[in-house]
Amino acid sequence: MKYLFLLIFVFLNSYQTEKEIHNFHLENQTIQYIKVFELKEFSENELIDKLNGYLPTVSGVSNIHFNGTVFTGKIENLEIDFKKYGGKWGTTWIPIQYPMNANLTIQVKDNRYRLLISNIECSMQVPPRTVFDFNSMATVKRGTEISTNKTIVQGLKYTDQFLTDKFNISNKQLDNDW
Repeated sequence: MKYLFLLIFVFLNSYQTEKEIHNFHLENQTIQYIKVFELKEFSENELIDKLNGYLPTVSGVSNIHFNGTVFTGKIENLEIDFKKYGGKWGTTWIPIQYPMNANLTIQVKDNRYRLLISNIECSMQVPPRTVFDFNSMATVKRGTEISTNKTIVQGLKYTDQFLTDKFNISNKQLDNDW
C-alpha cells in the first residue's frame, strides 16, 4: 500500500503542465511576457532616468507614461526580427511574421527592472486583416497550458531574444553627457 501511494505521488509530480516557456508565462489562461533585467551599476533613480531617456526612442513603443516606479505604454506595429535569430519566412511560427501589438509595463525596483508585456497579438495589415492572439495560438487544452509544439516554442524563443535585445538598456549606449 505504501508503494502504491509513492507511485501515485511520483506520477502526479512528474505530470507538470507547461506554465512558462522562454519568459512567456501562463496565468489564468493569459500569456504574458515577463523578464527581469538586473543592472548592478545603476541605482533605482539612475535606472528610471535611463529608461525615461531610452523608451521614447524605441520604435514600436508609444504612449509612455511614468508613475512612481512604473512605466506604462503600448507596443504598436512592432516588427519582430526573427530572421536575426535564425527564423525563416514561411517556416517560422506564423504570428511573429506580422507586426506585434501589446500592452507594456516596466517596473523599476532597486537595481533592476521588470518588463511585462500583455495582451499580445500580431496582425496582418493587408486584407483579409487577420489577428493572431497569443492566448489562443500558443496554448492548448483550452488555454491551460503553453503548447510544446516545436514551431511554437521556437517562435516564442525568437520573440524572447528579440524583446531581450530591444529592452535591455545595458546593451545600449545611454550616456547623455557630452
